Amino acid sequence: MTNADHHHSYEDVSSRDVEIDSELVELESALNDIEKAMDKIESQNSNIQTKLRDLLESNKVMAKEFNDIRCGMSNKFKDVTHELEQTPGTAHDLAAVTSNTLNKIEQEMAATNDQKNMK
Repeated sequence: MTNADHHHSYEDVSSRDVEIDSELVELESALNDIEKAMDKIESQNSNIQTKLRDLLESNKVMAKEFNDIRCGMSNKFKDVTHELEQTPGTAHDLAAVTSNTLNKIEQEMAATNDQKNMK
């Protein structure tokens, strides 16, 4: 091997080292980008989990409020039913007034329709 060949071989090795160093820098940069992306995803997941916990808590509160309202309405309905059972005349009177009112409305509507049909 001549001195020129030896020098040429050294340049090849040096050139490959520069190429490898360049690739390592690119790889390190890519790994840093991946790490930043993973941190961002982790942060977003944390925010989503927090929002989901808040939503779950809000749903629990609304379910309790709805249940309280339902129980209150059920109790009120029982009270009204009990009161009507204690005063059967009131229930009968209420039914009679409702029936009379409906009959009057029917008669007025029929009379209005007859007048329109005559014109």
